[in-house]
Amino acid sequence: MVTTNARLNDRLRRHSQWFLAPLEPNTDYTAESKRLQFLDWSNVEDFEGSAFRRSIGNTASVRSLIAEDMRGNAERMMLTLAVGAERPLTGQVWFNGQWLADLTVRGRAPERYVIAVPRRLIRTIEYDVLESNVLEWRGVLDEDARILFWALRVQ
Repeated sequence: MVTTNARLNDRLRRHSQWFLAPLEPNTDYTAESKRLQFLDWSNVEDFEGSAFRRSIGNTASVRSLIAEDMRGNAERMMLTLAVGAERPLTGQVWFNGQWLADLTVRGRAPERYVIAVPRRLIRTIEYDVLESNVLEWRGVLDEDARILFWALRVQ
């Protein structure tokens, strides 16, 4: 197999995701956060002094790590998403390949949506398993209909 810059960069990206620190409860992780990995999102942009990212493609995702002790004995983990859209649109929120919710986002300014994630879907940092959690936005998006990510909170 021939080593190329693209392969080396892909390997570095996969390797680097494990250096993300786990999320802490009740903390807002913004579009500028280094604890989240953004796939198919723009670079950080600014809207009236507030940072956000614009989705690119139809399945923009956010990856994160969650510590075992953060999950506790709760049956569900609550995610609060602060998102907006360039125009009103409806899409779906998925977590680790499982549909969680349909959302209708009404406008550009961030609105908060609370979504329950069943315990069985959460991947935690354990001795023999080290996988990131994948939160996806799925929707039929075109150039003038992009989801805008402002922040994520885990409870």
